[in-house]
Amino acid sequence: MEGHSNSQIKERIKLILDKLCNGMYEREHEIRLALLASIAGESIFLLGPPGVAKSLIARRIKYAYKDAKSFEYLMGRFSTPDEIFGPISVSKLKEDKYERIIDGYLPDSEIVFLDEIWKASPAIQNSLLTAINEKIFRNGTKEIKIKMKLLIAASNELPRKGEGLEALWDRFIIRLYVDNIKDENNFNKMITDTKNLYEDCIPEELKITNEEYEQWQKEIDKVEVPPEVLEIINVIRKMIVIRNEKNKDKEPIYVSDRRWKKIVRISRTSAFLNGRNKVDIMDCFLIPYCIWNNVEEIEEVKNIVYEAIAKYGYNIGIDITPIKKEIEDLKKEIEEKTKKEIEVEEKVPKVYFDKYYKIKGLYYSSYRQYNGYILISDYNNLSDVVDKEIKIYCLYDNGRGYSSEYCDVKKTSTNEHKIEINGKIYEIECETKKKKEIKYIPPDESTKQEWNKRIGEINEKLDNLILKISEYKKRDLEHAKTNLFVDSELANIAFANLDRTSGEIAKLKVELEKLRDYYERLK
Repeated sequence: MEGHSNSQIKERIKLILDKLCNGMYEREHEIRLALLASIAGESIFLLGPPGVAKSLIARRIKYAYKDAKSFEYLMGRFSTPDEIFGPISVSKLKEDKYERIIDGYLPDSEIVFLDEIWKASPAIQNSLLTAINEKIFRNGTKEIKIKMKLLIAASNELPRKGEGLEALWDRFIIRLYVDNIKDENNFNKMITDTKNLYEDCIPEELKITNEEYEQWQKEIDKVEVPPEVLEIINVIRKMIVIRNEKNKDKEPIYVSDRRWKKIVRISRTSAFLNGRNKVDIMDCFLIPYCIWNNVEEIEEVKNIVYEAIAKYGYNIGIDITPIKKEIEDLKKEIEEKTKKEIEVEEKVPKVYFDKYYKIKGLYYSSYRQYNGYILISDYNNLSDVVDKEIKIYCLYDNGRGYSSEYCDVKKTSTNEHKIEINGKIYEIECETKKKKEIKYIPPDESTKQEWNKRIGEINEKLDNLILKISEYKKRDLEHAKTNLFVDSELANIAFANLDRTSGEIAKLKVELEKLRDYYERLK
């Protein structure tokens, strides 16, 4: 069960996010994920053109924390470690100590924004790797724990291959593409809004203190990762392997083990800030932002994750297989007791010489009788309209032709197996054949009552399952559409598994009604 303090945390984070997002048109999503990353202690990368408020996001996030310091820097080709980590202390050099003055620089800041990150020199990159991953900075002979809660890096391009940037790129767990404002109304509001977005917008009582932050880290580590979430992660991994094997011409999607561990950390943090002590299916919708490596993959990985969640999402352990078998057994029993195969005789045209029917009473010679015949294909195509292109054949007893002529031929409506030739009605020679036929037998009253009772019992089981799903959605899944970091509409994808089960149950109920209707109608 969710504790009261957890609920308070969710409400507080919601208020902070509302304040941070105020005036940030079409940047609400980035703000939410940046705050999530900061509380998780992870880093975020923003890809996009200049002038889309990438640096402003970092400045706004700083206000969520009490007395937080921030550091911003625009990387250049000739940037030095001094500009990022602080200058060398001259007074310490006099003591033969190589130490930096870190006050006001990255090691002394909670929120860091580094623009044009890929222009960082190898020396800066190496220090950043340790700072991001271990939150440690080596200053002279000492290793100091740095304050950094969030590093936001930005660029209008992705790291180029072959330049040794892979390790640094892998450290940014959340990756977002930030574009210009799309909606015209939002654009008009943005350019006419006079609000100062660089001012502190968070009341003091809402700000997160360092003590709270440290306590939250311990609580986040305790958040449970249930089997259903691990299953979805493993399904996604397998789907990526299949995708890579099928698309040899494309760059393979690569997600390191370290990234998966960080993804779980992000998911735990999301659960905690949403007032839960267990990671939920909805938290899995954050995964697409963590596993793409180039822009072309963004939609592709989103589809992979959504498909995995739709197939393996919310499941309350409902197994309708036994009920399906029960219905199948009842269906077989009803068929056995209401259907009887009997043998009947049937009068059918007799086939001569593989392709003719004989016309009784039609002869072509008074001296010697030669029977008239019609091709089976012509006979089958007859209608009640006269066809002048039908040949009637006169054949010897061995099937060889004696003569043939075109006649006016049509079907008759008076009796089957008769045709009209040149205005006169003739009968097709027939033979009697035996065939199997199904005879339908209505059940007696006691059997009918027993079947009605069994159908009623099965229907009651199905209704209970529908009620169980409905109550589960209302009670246990109410939070799904109030996730602070995930679009509420995505809950429909997460519900797909339950909705699919509900659909199967509805089909079974229809099948039962069809069974009942079948034997009730028998006479």
